[in-house]
Amino acid sequence: MAASNSTTTRPATPRGPDAVDTTVDLVVVGSGPGLAAALAAHERGLRALVIEKTEYVGGSMARS
Repeated sequence: MAASNSTTTRPATPRGPDAVDTTVDLVVVGSGPGLAAALAAHERGLRALVIEKTEYVGGSMARS
């Protein structure tokens, strides 16, 4: 019996029901102080994407 390969592979690009392809100029991780950077980028005509892991705008700082 041949040995089985237990290594799993992941897709190159994770996809979910809400996955959308988009092009932006700035990605901000966290919506705490990063919102100021996103706003400044927008005011200069750039496209910004803010990614937040919590359900609160402002991230962990909003809960404090």
